[in-house]
Amino acid sequence: LTFSLHSYLINKYADTYDIRSRGIELRPKLVAETNGIAEELGTGFDGLRFAEGTIENVVLAGSENDNSMNGKADNTNLNVLIALHACDTATDDALWSGIRE
Repeated sequence: LTFSLHSYLINKYADTYDIRSRGIELRPKLVAETNGIAEELGTGFDGLRFAEGTIENVVLAGSENDNSMNGKADNTNLNVLIALHACDTATDDALWSGIRE
């Protein structure tokens, strides 16, 4: 879902906005795989990164500003927070994080 949303935003708004999307995932193997897929897809997905952790330790605590493919998100300018598919309390955590920001 994150790939689809990122693609839509790029196609719809890239002429007006600098679109950067961050997926947050607890499983390190999935983070590595999805970052690899984003890199292989090319320039339309340059602004898509996945980071390992919870919404609190990735977004609220902040990450190092890093635009490389290492999975760390640049969260210095968070404009929109969307919980596309979350298990357990992750949706609640995302909603609370968005409200707090």
